[in-house]
Amino acid sequence: MALYLALCIVFLFLSSGTIESLNDQSRTAEPRTIDSPTTSTAIRLSVHVFVDTDIRNFKRLWRSLNEADPVANTSTEFQFHLIQSSKRASQNREKILSAATSKHGTVQPVRIHNSSELQLTVGSWIPKSRHEYAIFLNDSSLVSPRIFTFAYAAIATYFDANVLPKNVTSKCAGISLRTLEFDAVHNKTFYHSNQGSSMFASQFPQTRGVLLAPGPWIRFRKWVDSLPEEFDPLLPNSMTNRGFRHAAKYLLRFMYQSGGFMLYPTESLLQGQWDLNGTNIPIFNSDEADVLGEGFSFPSLSAVEVYNAYFQRVDSVESLKNLPSNSVAFDKCTMIMNAYDRADTLINRLRHYETLAKLDRIIVVWNHQTLEPPFRVSQTHQNNASNEFNSSIPEKQFKVPVHIIRQLNSSLNNRFIPFKEIQTECIIAMDDDFDYRHSHLAYAIRLFQGDFFNHAIGFRHMARMHRKQKDGTWKYMTDPEHGASIVLPTGMVFHRKYLDMYTYALPQHARDIVDSKVNGEDILFNLMVANATRSGPVFVNLFSRGIALPGLWWKPAHMENRSLCLTRLIKEVFGGVSPLMYTTTYFKGVGKDGLMPGLKDLNCVSKDN
Repeated sequence: MALYLALCIVFLFLSSGTIESLNDQSRTAEPRTIDSPTTSTAIRLSVHVFVDTDIRNFKRLWRSLNEADPVANTSTEFQFHLIQSSKRASQNREKILSAATSKHGTVQPVRIHNSSELQLTVGSWIPKSRHEYAIFLNDSSLVSPRIFTFAYAAIATYFDANVLPKNVTSKCAGISLRTLEFDAVHNKTFYHSNQGSSMFASQFPQTRGVLLAPGPWIRFRKWVDSLPEEFDPLLPNSMTNRGFRHAAKYLLRFMYQSGGFMLYPTESLLQGQWDLNGTNIPIFNSDEADVLGEGFSFPSLSAVEVYNAYFQRVDSVESLKNLPSNSVAFDKCTMIMNAYDRADTLINRLRHYETLAKLDRIIVVWNHQTLEPPFRVSQTHQNNASNEFNSSIPEKQFKVPVHIIRQLNSSLNNRFIPFKEIQTECIIAMDDDFDYRHSHLAYAIRLFQGDFFNHAIGFRHMARMHRKQKDGTWKYMTDPEHGASIVLPTGMVFHRKYLDMYTYALPQHARDIVDSKVNGEDILFNLMVANATRSGPVFVNLFSRGIALPGLWWKPAHMENRSLCLTRLIKEVFGGVSPLMYTTTYFKGVGKDGLMPGLKDLNCVSKDN
């Protein structure tokens, strides 16, 4: 054991470091072709096959592997990972797998698993040296006859220290055996420019149908082991977040944070593929796998196109920097609590929310001009930018940072200021007269972190609607029986970018209307988001009871003022055309697929003439 640990430490030292300039290698290294791999006797390749579907699929895959072209002076090891189902079915499969042989090398005893997909994938391979590489295949794939020729030639080209600088490979997690044709981050087809090169690089990962390098894999395993069990590896503002916590989702987050990447061929060596949610998607209709054409060559890394985690073209692999702070900003939320003069009850609201999971901090927007806040915040969590507090005011401590920010003027627009204390992209708007259940807010946050990071997310009992009148005005209504177009800000979850949009992008006249009526900041916010998304709000069908405290909504003219605000804002700010859409679906729980609701589940219609 001590010797093994020592070898791991030496290996990690040799494969660590940052990427240096790759310009020199393009002048010194000639592109290698797939037909002439130069292999080292030290290179070891193991093929891991994950078997969990019809055994006939495995037989087809195994036949294609045995029919693949051999590579001289190499020996490949095969390992079958059997995902346990019923006892009888597993025994029959194990019997067939145990009888398998290969002309390419040795077949190891079958390993049977009943663990999660993440544990299965991460635990299936532990590199024993820095010269050991692995291919991961699912049993529903077929391989090209040139798969081993490609694999050994790719290893010699991109991971041989005599060809590339030693620290270049520390960021290259592996080489996919299929090309990349779908942008799962934005849920659309991906087209790379393919300017004559046979390979390109991307931060989007694969965990099946891939050739993996030992150094990055060891670091990935170590990173996964360090995470808390409940951790969800989110990519900020990505459509991949709604998926299950599979290994590919973890690897995407790891590569995004560490500046890693994978190489992709422009032609696939496999039939069949796995998307990020673990679903098998056939990509060929024929029974034969796609074969790389004659003369396929491996370009130098300086010559390949490079795409970041968001499928955006960047200059080079050196442009993929470590970004831990940016990724963490999407994991937690900031609560902005609007307060005026409820000094006696503010402490109760803060105590209720300070233990909310995923909460980074609470910002209290104190709008009263003469009344002092009821307490000071402990020095550790003090807001250095706020006005000085009276030293006689008692000091309080909280389990999360709390910032009490006193405003120079009493304006409802203040609740949408992008305060510099905000360090997250997820915002929870809150009023000081409501105690939401933590589980309800947690569900809304999960919707935000999934498909709805561009939407305003609220609760059904906070749903309101608008209706255009015959005289050309708009009426604000509180009985959204057949859909709703406005969500009140109490408990509303939304993206931080809308704070900047509200404060800096909207015309000052829009905020002046709010100040003149002392009403309607939430109506303006809903109009703004609807105009940006061309969609209605997202509503959670869960109920929390508020605290019966007097406020603006108690005033007799409140509803009339809100209709006047709605009409003026639409006519004077949005050109007389309401961007509001009616949402007719309400979310609660997960779908039949076990996933949170997504964009495909949201139904929005326009009812304005």
